[in-house]
Amino acid sequence: MPDESVFGPVPGWQMPHIYQYQEIIDLLAAACQRGAKSSLCAATYETLFGLLASTGLRVSEATHLLDTDVDLVQGLLTVRQTKFNKSRQLPLHPSVTAALLRYRTLRRQQVQDHANLPFFVGTRSQQLGQQLGSRQVDRVFTTLRKCRHQRDCAMVRPREPENNLIS
Repeated sequence: MPDESVFGPVPGWQMPHIYQYQEIIDLLAAACQRGAKSSLCAATYETLFGLLASTGLRVSEATHLLDTDVDLVQGLLTVRQTKFNKSRQLPLHPSVTAALLRYRTLRRQQVQDHANLPFFVGTRSQQLGQQLGSRQVDRVFTTLRKCRHQRDCAMVRPREPENNLIS
């Protein structure tokens, strides 16, 4: 990336922050502390952010996953109608498959299955069982990041492809 003296500053742009392994661990630990240990809210964000970190999915791709898109037997995610209206399948590491299974089991205890059930669901009153919104994910991410005193990442947003939670 050329220095600002070459082209001048780009208004509103900041260098993306690539998360280091320990920062991801800290973020997941903070997500896990959102509510009671068996809380669906805590499990939703811990699992969501872990999935983003391990797969490089965009937030919108993860929040649009349906329960039927997550094949835990084969260890595959089907991501539908993404950029340029393409679909793709992603193989999952066994540790990711195990985490998704734990989340699905907890979610099924609190949310009734139906045909178009989103994999990641909202957890508050009227939002219970509804698709998790990208704005809500962004708010939670920002809160967790501030809570954990992450350094040098004031403008990081998880929905940007270059800002995936990878090390």
